[in-house]
Amino acid sequence: MLPIFIIGCTRQQGRNPATPASLPFDRKTWIAQQAFDSETSPRWLMYDDLVNNHLPLGMTRAQVVELIGAGTVKLDNNMLLEEAGPAASRIRSFMVYPLFEEKLTDKYQSSMSAELVVAFDANGRLCWKAIIAQ
Repeated sequence: MLPIFIIGCTRQQGRNPATPASLPFDRKTWIAQQAFDSETSPRWLMYDDLVNNHLPLGMTRAQVVELIGAGTVKLDNNMLLEEAGPAASRIRSFMVYPLFEEKLTDKYQSSMSAELVVAFDANGRLCWKAIIAQ
């Protein structure tokens, strides 16, 4: 099972204490970022401000895309639906945004990564958001 930091639906939780620092959300920096190769990724450092101050539940899909770009669209993901709990019955689609991915230097060639996942209901409104860390 993947660690999930739920940040939406009916209540919001704060920053994961393992996150080393925080930056204020900056739309241009968020959209311009192309490489996600470490936990010092600007997106990773901005996500707390973004989800708590700029991505309120109820935003339209168009407003989310205007704010943070299109992301990768996922129409159905059973694992995410399970994690969404009570919000799952309202979710119709997801968009996923990479925050960081770091290759570890262990003998298993493993990696760590985190993504921001936002979910929309049948009316195209933001109804759930979470940080997925693997």
